[in-house]
Amino acid sequence: MLASQAFPKEDAPLVSFGIVQGLRTLIEIVILLCTGLFMNLFWQGVVILLVFMPLRIYAGGYHARTPMQCAVKTWLLFLGILLLYKLTPGFLWVQIFLLVITGLSLWRFAPVEHENKTLEEYEVIKYRKLAFGVYGTETAIFVILRLLGAVGAARCIVLGIGMMLVIMWIGVGVNRRGR
Repeated sequence: MLASQAFPKEDAPLVSFGIVQGLRTLIEIVILLCTGLFMNLFWQGVVILLVFMPLRIYAGGYHARTPMQCAVKTWLLFLGILLLYKLTPGFLWVQIFLLVITGLSLWRFAPVEHENKTLEEYEVIKYRKLAFGVYGTETAIFVILRLLGAVGAARCIVLGIGMMLVIMWIGVGVNRRGR
């Protein structure tokens, strides 16, 4: 890309960083999906990640100190979420409670800042609105799926939202105690 002058030479470190981050993210997603496949919960894992990822982008949350810690901790949380799906009953009242707690937490804490990325007031407002937009859309899809009788898919939406809630609460806790 540098030889073809697809970008200015001085942008090479930034482009290189972006490529490495993209590849790292792709590898992590493949590992998570393989975990779902191994547990015979592939489509559930896909739905959980599709719900989790956009909400995570806008709501913020915990950031590990190294990329390897991030990958391992994300994998452990994802594994725990899949085990919840597999080993616990999906009571509707628990799902509704989790959705309400998430909505209240987003209203109170989103976006959760990180020490390396503080936000200006206009960014906080913008990301909070976007997080609520994603959350609202996902909650509406949950309701539609429940009405259509797709209980398993609806449950995966709540578990993806719950995964985000865990990341958000850990981030809030870390910020409060001061890394």
